[in-house]
Amino acid sequence: MLLDLMTLNTAMIFVWLGIAIVALIIELNTTDLSSIWATVGGTITAIVAIWCHIIWVQIIIFLVISILGILLIRPYVKRYVKRNEIETNVDSLIGKKAICVDDIGPDNIGACKIDGKIWSAIAKDEANIINAGQKVEVLSIDGVKLIVRPLDKE
Repeated sequence: MLLDLMTLNTAMIFVWLGIAIVALIIELNTTDLSSIWATVGGTITAIVAIWCHIIWVQIIIFLVISILGILLIRPYVKRYVKRNEIETNVDSLIGKKAICVDDIGPDNIGACKIDGKIWSAIAKDEANIINAGQKVEVLSIDGVKLIVRPLDKE
């Protein structure tokens, strides 16, 4: 009986460490600061499981630590963690009119002038040839290239 209890307790230590590792892998892939608290809870519960052999107590410890981390600590940590988000207003170019300054063809990237700046541009329909001086509409942006379509003669 004592051997079975020790074997079960040893298994629970590995279960909690396994939960912590899986949660850590999830956190590394999402970086949302949600599953990191399950990592902390699983690690602390594995340490507690060395001395406490009651499984329902271990479960409560895990849940309390994980839930308190999410509810109380996560909002403060998220506020101070810097993200690699660079705010730009490049999306404001979508829908605007531009003037081609270089021909755009099926085999070459052209250029358009919009808001006083020159951008690389390609045609939405690659079969279209857009001549320099022609007006275009910006449909989307792919990296640093405008995706444009020619406007009808106005």
